[in-house]
Amino acid sequence: MKYLGNLPAGQTVTFLFATNDGNGAAVAPTTVGTISVYKDNGISETAAGVTYTPSFDGLTGVNAVTITTTDAFYAAGHDFAVVLSGAVIDGETVNAVLAQFSIANRRAAATFDWAADVSNPPTIPTKEQIATQVETQIISETDGNLVLKAITDKIAAVNPSLSGLTLAAIASQVRTELSTELARIDAAISSRLAAAGYTAPPTAAQNAAASAAALLLTPANKLASDSLGQVTASNPGGLTSEQSALLSSVASAAGTLTAAERNAVADALLTRANAVDGKTLQEALRIMAAVLAGRVTGAGTGTETFKGLDGATVRAIVSTDADANRTNVAYS
Repeated sequence: MKYLGNLPAGQTVTFLFATNDGNGAAVAPTTVGTISVYKDNGISETAAGVTYTPSFDGLTGVNAVTITTTDAFYAAGHDFAVVLSGAVIDGETVNAVLAQFSIANRRAAATFDWAADVSNPPTIPTKEQIATQVETQIISETDGNLVLKAITDKIAAVNPSLSGLTLAAIASQVRTELSTELARIDAAISSRLAAAGYTAPPTAAQNAAASAAALLLTPANKLASDSLGQVTASNPGGLTSEQSALLSSVASAAGTLTAAERNAVADALLTRANAVDGKTLQEALRIMAAVLAGRVTGAGTGTETFKGLDGATVRAIVSTDADANRTNVAYS
């Protein structure tokens, strides 16, 4: 009996078998019999796709069998036996198992280096351990500097000529450019102030102070005050509604925003509609974090799925061509 191997689905398999008399001489079957294929030692059988050629190529005692495994009977994940039944050879009835094969029912052979692998067996981390370590090394949601570093590292990885693009380098260049521009502004202002007859315009604070003074201290409506200079309830001229509102604002010192109010302002900024190409700022940041630092599946398959920093939420599905160019991006 022959083992023909573990075959992929739909593959055609061929083999030869011999028929001999009692002395070993090659003889042709007087009755050729039937070639059938059994599955997994079951009693179901089929002759679908089977071609049986006795005395193949005119050679007595050499017989050919071809099996095309496209029929539904030949499903992946099963073993098959090729059986000859009802043949008469040298006056004897012969039933025999000629060959066996499987379809997608074996693991691929693995290579093993005894010298290296036995003495130094590898420790293989789980996918969860790998993901946790990557997340720990790359990004922390509470540290904006690490987010920026992940972005610059990604840029440098794509374009090695930008390997010097670090946070320190960016900050240094910003300071240099800012100093240059401020120097130009200072020079322009100094030149203008030096011009003959130039009078600098009042500042916004000066304008506001002048308006308040004009409103509260008009000759017709001066506020009454006591000997200490404090505003009293007595006011012969009376206060207008504008004067009352301004005085109330000054007296309360405008106050400060509460924690809830500050959070409301921040939330409004993050969730402002269409802030970044049709996305809110919050949605854009989540997509950027997933692509730059999140878990990815399907790399190299043409469809890559990027998950958020929680390790579960799909933020982007990217389709690529054979050159890894992005051909389509779907955001979640």
